[in-house]
Amino acid sequence: MTQLTTQQQRKLAMPTWRAGIAMSSAHRQLKQLKQQILEPLGLTPMQWAVLGVVYDGEPAGLSFSAIANELHATPAFITSVVSDLEHKDFVKRKTSDKDRRSSMVSLVKGVDKKVEGIEAEVRRALRVDIYSSVSRQELATFLSVLLTFAGDNPEAN
Repeated sequence: MTQLTTQQQRKLAMPTWRAGIAMSSAHRQLKQLKQQILEPLGLTPMQWAVLGVVYDGEPAGLSFSAIANELHATPAFITSVVSDLEHKDFVKRKTSDKDRRSSMVSLVKGVDKKVEGIEAEVRRALRVDIYSSVSRQELATFLSVLLTFAGDNPEAN
């Protein structure tokens, strides 16, 4: 393990208010960058998040409640976002085979390739504009800690 410099130690012992400002600033920069990429495609960050969750989901689709739970949003809000994505021909909904009262959301045929292309562009922009100031190891550590804080890290104890 490498030794931290005095300056690095001071940064790690920063007051909680300064840490909060740093987190907010980083979030704002990431959000602005994603918006710059997604806006010309006619997508909002929440629509992109829904597309990502559906892309990662089951081939038969995901229920509105499953999407809402994953994104910590209300089912009513997710219904609105899905409706917008339907009008843009990104997703479709169909009645669940298991429960006729429930609808499932899945990607329209061919949209998976579009999602992969958008993801590649977002990753490229993040690498160039944001992540270039840290090493791969630092980024991996940051993402691992972030997932742990969010309660979503399968590698955490």
